[in-house]
Amino acid sequence: MTDRRKVWDPAAFPERRGEGGGRRAHPRVRVHLDVTGSGEHSADVVVATDLSVGGAALLLPEKILAGSQARLRINLPGSDTPVVVLGVVVGEAVEQFGDWEVGVRFEEVSASDARVIEAYLDQARKDD
Repeated sequence: MTDRRKVWDPAAFPERRGEGGGRRAHPRVRVHLDVTGSGEHSADVVVATDLSVGGAALLLPEKILAGSQARLRINLPGSDTPVVVLGVVVGEAVEQFGDWEVGVRFEEVSASDARVIEAYLDQARKDD
């Protein structure tokens, strides 16, 4: 019997690939969501400023280096439980009004959590 709770495969949503050959495989939606992170630095509540099924932009109180990893718990409106992902920081942190904005690529997402993220994003796109 196969394990149906395998890690999410980005190829599962090929129709969501970015248009025009952009760097991102999945378009991001502007958000303002609480994210709890635990990883190499500490456990903090930070803010996600955009989100896709494959990554997010986070505002952090301190600068961290590309390659840093964290387990993130993302609180999505309309969901009873947060989604949990393993993320890795990509690119350099950029200072934004006293905080540091970083891009995070999701390395591990369960298939069920990926569906929850996608449903939230579909609703957010409709609300715009």
